[in-house]
Amino acid sequence: MTGVQTCALPIYLDNRYQGRVKEVIFQGDRTAYTVQLGSELIKVVEPNLTDTVAYHKNDEVTIGWNKRDVIVLTEE
Repeated sequence: MTGVQTCALPIYLDNRYQGRVKEVIFQGDRTAYTVQLGSELIKVVEPNLTDTVAYHKNDEVTIGWNKRDVIVLTEE
């Protein structure tokens, strides 16, 4: 599973995908979303700036990132 942090999507992104929210977990100062992109699951973490979550289970979402912003984490 890969992790990304959400933000307002600029017009140009190197990687941009449509997905569906499969899981929403409120974690105090942030909310973690599991988003399904085809057969892959992506973990997205968003800071909680209000009292409500931005997305709910089964919402369709667009996620994206630029290649210069990627940090690869591997299991040891």
